Amino acid sequence: MQKKNYLLLCVLLSTALISCGTTNNSEASSNPSEQTTSSDVSTSTPSESSTTSDSSVPSSTSTPTSSSTSSASTNSSSSYVVDESVDFSKMLSDTIDLERTSSLPAYTPQTFDVSTYTTSKTNLSDGVDLIKVDYSLKNGNKIWPKVIEVDLSKANIVAGSNDNTTDQNLYKTRTLPITQATAWERDNQGKQFIAVTNADFFGSTVVNAFAKDNVVLKASHNFQKNSDGALEDVPKSKPMLFGVSSAGAKIAPITNESDYETNLQGYIMQGSIIAFNHEGVAQLKTSFPQENGVIKQGMSVLTSKKSFNIQSQNKVYLFKKIQKDQTPDGDVRGCIIEDVSGVSKVTISDDDFGYIVVGYKTKFEYNVGDYFMASKNIIGSQDGKWLGFNTILGCRQSLVENGTIPATVAKEDSNGAQSRVPRTAVGIKPDGKVVIVSIEDIHYGSKNWQATCSGLTLPQLADFMRYYGCYVAANFDGGGSSQLITKAKGGEATVQTRSSDTGSDKVNSSRTVINTIIVTTK
Repeated sequence: MQKKNYLLLCVLLSTALISCGTTNNSEASSNPSEQTTSSDVSTSTPSESSTTSDSSVPSSTSTPTSSSTSSASTNSSSSYVVDESVDFSKMLSDTIDLERTSSLPAYTPQTFDVSTYTTSKTNLSDGVDLIKVDYSLKNGNKIWPKVIEVDLSKANIVAGSNDNTTDQNLYKTRTLPITQATAWERDNQGKQFIAVTNADFFGSTVVNAFAKDNVVLKASHNFQKNSDGALEDVPKSKPMLFGVSSAGAKIAPITNESDYETNLQGYIMQGSIIAFNHEGVAQLKTSFPQENGVIKQGMSVLTSKKSFNIQSQNKVYLFKKIQKDQTPDGDVRGCIIEDVSGVSKVTISDDDFGYIVVGYKTKFEYNVGDYFMASKNIIGSQDGKWLGFNTILGCRQSLVENGTIPATVAKEDSNGAQSRVPRTAVGIKPDGKVVIVSIEDIHYGSKNWQATCSGLTLPQLADFMRYYGCYVAANFDGGGSSQLITKAKGGEATVQTRSSDTGSDKVNSSRTVINTIIVTTK
């Protein structure tokens, strides 16, 4: 097979996963030909992985309705030996973009003197450490950040919600961080939460996008304008997301575009198609809404045993389903065995086969031997940036980007960014470890308790995150929402950062929140 170089599509592809119904065609050819699958179609299976050869694959024939129109035949010379043992999970993991950096240059903090900086470490569980930091700002305020470091090869990070739900409405109910952590434990017998803290900002719902357990609960950041047309309650930086996948974690805007409003209005989506060439290299990463109709942009995956009308300009490919016993309902894994483009009608009469229809405005072609996954259970985004991340939590302001504190940090004016308040933040180090930071300040909100720690402004928080070694970092909600609870293996849950709403060291004495970030055992 001739190899091709593929570019990832950086435009929105309206893609449909169709399991029943007919693809309508208002621009169909007046001389249709027809492609049919039958129960006589068969394939041979190679004895070694990723082996290709010429073999007799399909045996049913197509019946053209007009001799003046070229017809696609399933007994054509094109054939491919399908590898039933393709490792889709590995191919998906290999294509996930983590935007890693190998190292960071030395950094001198601007808001504190490193001579005052000390740390102590406690191991909570395999791959999870609690680091207590002690340092003084140049203004004399003492700071005692609590840091949770997570090695994702040994521990997990998940999203918490009300009753551990992924219901579109129930998740909006606010509950205590400890309640969300114990609800997760209840539904994951044999596993334990190790740490939990608040995550996204909230109102009637979370402010930014939110996905839990491969379910998109909120697709984008809040986007509203006031009566003067100016944006309201949005960060100066592009809104940031924190995501966890099988390959690791990432903090980034929602798209690859540099434009501010593109990222503010960008969104994640439920379901994706991921295509791989015969060597397992990702060709296409795209997401799709569930819709029917004329396929101009994007793709349709046709699997129902019935006939479908096809737009004459569309590219059409016959595929063999593989690993059907490993796919949830509505998911498809397959291998392209023939290009039958040019037909205006296809008929599926064998459950082992189907067709992919590529919109005529979509600049993408399959080759015989290409593999693909079409899944409603894989999260994606407009340009594939967040493909394969099963957990996505909305942050807000960017704190560190590519090892540098962005200029937007000093310009932020939403949510008390330039005030000294309790803080919660997340970062990633060059080795891939996730850093969750919690800053206590129980004097916040004019409380009268004796202070044990001073809060931080956003620039001071960014300064700390960069000095700690994060090459990328972002700000979660803070104020009274900031409460960190840890639980060493086999031990009791302990409050490390007290909520300024209560000043209490009781795990059930805090502000209720919509979602949390939970560190768990594998």
